[in-house]
Amino acid sequence: MGSEPRGVAMECLAEILATLIESDKAAATVRPDLTVADVYLIVGALSATIRSESGDWRRLLTLLYDGFATVGFRTESCRVEQTP
Repeated sequence: MGSEPRGVAMECLAEILATLIESDKAAATVRPDLTVADVYLIVGALSATIRSESGDWRRLLTLLYDGFATVGFRTESCRVEQTP
């Protein structure tokens, strides 16, 4: 099992995420209040759901995606389908 980034790796990841978020905010494709901390929170929730097998991670991912996206940008093409 992996571990969370620390030190320089954590700083670089946060910088990259911040850049991506700001770019998406400028394009109005994500919520204007989305933060790097929100992304970490979501990744943790998704990871815990997958590890514990306590729920449908595909459904959670779809709900999370819709929570990130602006209302006009939500789309059916980003749904995660279960493979046979």
